[in-house]
Amino acid sequence: MNLPIKKLVLLFILLYPSIDYYAQTGNSDANSLGLITENQEIVDKKIFKNASISFYAINLNTNQVIRSINPHASLIPASSLKLLTTATGLEILGEDFKFQTTLRYDGEIDAEGTLQGNIYIQGGADPTLGSKMFKKHYYEPNFIKVWVHAIRDKGIKRIKGAVVGDPHLYDDYQVPATWAVEDLGNDYGAGCGGLSIFDNIYEVLFISDQNNKGQPVIFRISPHLPEEVQIINKVSQGGDTRNICVYGLPYQNTRIIQGTVTPKEGSFFVKGSIPDPAYWAAYSLSRELEKHGIKAGLKPTTIRREKHNFLQKEQIKNESKPSNQIENEEKVENLLTSIHVSYSPALKSIVAVTNRESNNLYAEHILNHIGLKISGKWDTVSGIKALTDFWHLAGIDTLGMFLQDGSGLSRYNAITTKHLVEVLCYMRVSNNFDAFYHSLPIAGETGTLKNLFTKAPLKGNLKAKTGIMRKVLSYTGYCTNIRAEEIAFSLVVNNYHGTPNEARMEIEKMLTALVNEG
Repeated sequence: MNLPIKKLVLLFILLYPSIDYYAQTGNSDANSLGLITENQEIVDKKIFKNASISFYAINLNTNQVIRSINPHASLIPASSLKLLTTATGLEILGEDFKFQTTLRYDGEIDAEGTLQGNIYIQGGADPTLGSKMFKKHYYEPNFIKVWVHAIRDKGIKRIKGAVVGDPHLYDDYQVPATWAVEDLGNDYGAGCGGLSIFDNIYEVLFISDQNNKGQPVIFRISPHLPEEVQIINKVSQGGDTRNICVYGLPYQNTRIIQGTVTPKEGSFFVKGSIPDPAYWAAYSLSRELEKHGIKAGLKPTTIRREKHNFLQKEQIKNESKPSNQIENEEKVENLLTSIHVSYSPALKSIVAVTNRESNNLYAEHILNHIGLKISGKWDTVSGIKALTDFWHLAGIDTLGMFLQDGSGLSRYNAITTKHLVEVLCYMRVSNNFDAFYHSLPIAGETGTLKNLFTKAPLKGNLKAKTGIMRKVLSYTGYCTNIRAEEIAFSLVVNNYHGTPNEARMEIEKMLTALVNEG
């Protein structure tokens, strides 16, 4: 992971003026940098009286720091953290990197077309497998039907064993340790693993039952869930806004959908995380195979389930197993025959969805794969270490960078706006800048900024990653001022008074001033 000398030199040149500026002024408070009165008045407003605010911006044409309010304060960034993860992913993995998922089988295919073994879906940690975000890639043609045809082309007409979900890189379906329990059942709280599918979420369509005073009832669930997963409906009408939460933990097959909707909503969708993606993948393929006349002798399963069953049964070590049972992982790996390999879209396309739509699942997979690339370990802790080491070697002081995940969902994340702007400056001279820059939502036009900052001078100009959670707002990205000079900025607010819309209106004023005066 040696950084090109040219890039380090460019980074030093880019950041040197701001270092020199601090040496001259001796401090970096708002007044010493000549912060305009309008911004100071906004900061002093009641809505921000007890808030923690950090605002840092650099004019990339002059290399001058033009905004600096508490730039070294470590604050909760929410989803602005995805910029750090995706930038690191592009630098370490490369914009053309692709994840892969491999179909394999063990055993022999007899003269009648019966596979004396199992079919394995061996995951390569592709977060996009079967995603609606990439319909053309996975559904033209349908990827599961492609798998079925590949299996049939091998001459397999029947499977004596089972279809097995094999996460391969990491057996457990994991969520970062500091994610809130109430988030885990919702779509944005879906964990990641070596084998993910359908964005690891299901979608429930509710309709109001007029025979039951409009009480919402479940009309459809898609994609098709395994029978063992139970959805409990505790949604009722009432209140002025929709307030629904899905409760459930990894590997817990009961999901409770609870909350209220307004009486005006005749139909609506709720999305939740699936309990075991690897099993869902095996179940989905097994179901499709049966539709095409290829039946398995055993129910779909996963490597994790079989390990668990093996331990429970306490089998005698020397006892020979029936041919349709799954052998230990190392032995199976040596005996597997490849059927088909499915590749993900290029990483630059995945990064675009990650930042534009603020996709937590993709961010966590990218982080873990960074860890795999550097240390050979696919997990959150390894990913965070690899990420922080990379930026430290790139010349950024990572003191005050406290990371718990790659998506920003954890409220235990903390980072400074100076960190984020230095990353933006680094990426501005990176070979991966185009992929990074074009992944950002555009004010008033795309992604999470489509309905925000819809007036000049921000609309179509400001390109930034957004972040929002309870009492947290953040915006980090690029914009161009009235002199056509490019600015890299980050603004993070924690613990403001009032509503998000009220706080956002004041933030809009600060960003407008940045464009008009910066």
